Amino acid sequence: MNVKSTIDTEIPQRLASSIQKASLQASIGEAVEWQGVGLHSGEQISCKLVPAKEDTGLVFCRTDLANTPTIPALAEYVVCTDRSTTLAKGEASVATVEHILAALYGAGIDNALIEINGPEVPILDGSAAPFYQAIQKVGLLHYEKPKKRLTIDREIKVSTQDGSQFMQLGPGAPLSLEATIDFNSRVLPETKVRFSTEDSFESELAPARTFVFLHELHWLIHQGLVKGGSLENAVVYIEHQPEELTLQELSTFFNSGPLTVNGRPILNSEPLRFSNEAARHKLLDILGDLALCGFQLEGKLTALRPGHALNVAFAKKIREIYAHE
Repeated sequence: MNVKSTIDTEIPQRLASSIQKASLQASIGEAVEWQGVGLHSGEQISCKLVPAKEDTGLVFCRTDLANTPTIPALAEYVVCTDRSTTLAKGEASVATVEHILAALYGAGIDNALIEINGPEVPILDGSAAPFYQAIQKVGLLHYEKPKKRLTIDREIKVSTQDGSQFMQLGPGAPLSLEATIDFNSRVLPETKVRFSTEDSFESELAPARTFVFLHELHWLIHQGLVKGGSLENAVVYIEHQPEELTLQELSTFFNSGPLTVNGRPILNSEPLRFSNEAARHKLLDILGDLALCGFQLEGKLTALRPGHALNVAFAKKIREIYAHE
């Protein structure tokens, strides 16, 4: 992608001094690129991660549009949280940003330009692992400037009106996440999962794939969503025994050959990567959406039945509270 971006990506040759690298701003060591299908758009898309100088932040750039418009990865630019997180500025938008943002957050990258030639980040295998692994291969470039850290000094809570979903964050270091999922499901029971940024993002969260219930697919397909969905990029949980006609329709949609259930909890032939993979993926989504705060957070977060709408509302609340501090 030979495109002149409006973001200055020239990297000054200033590397870390004696200060610990973990406390310094970082960018990716060299550009990396992925190609794949958009989960909802179904379009074939290229996504390239380019180094950027300190204090740039994380910025998306639509290279296929006139004047290559940019969109900062900040909560105030979120325009939709229906099944994924979508950013927009002016006429430009980028959907399904949460997995690559989680990989960048997990890798400790503060500054990068994400060039994309379509409306959605490629879904790849439905997790953050392909993004994170590519970043690890090229390494990081550290600057002399300290990271933008936000140490939480008060209790912050956002909840739905009925209290059935909430997210709260209080003082604590490093950042720790605890989430409880509850879908009132026999195949996906109530599950609590925890993660700390001192844990291995690569092994504990990055491989967890996005998921859906089989009985939701008919509605999603007819809403024009999941056009790029497949059994290679999402876990499909089977709550109810489907009719044979439904399986035939899904077989055609997935272009997968005959599908069988035989009492299994998932439609995929590949087994779950974790027994609690869905809960781990919810933590992955939280981390990606919290990257929209624009800071490396320090605090103790607890969430009940989280989703993109709640995650983003929480990120916006944090930015509102600490905007002038």
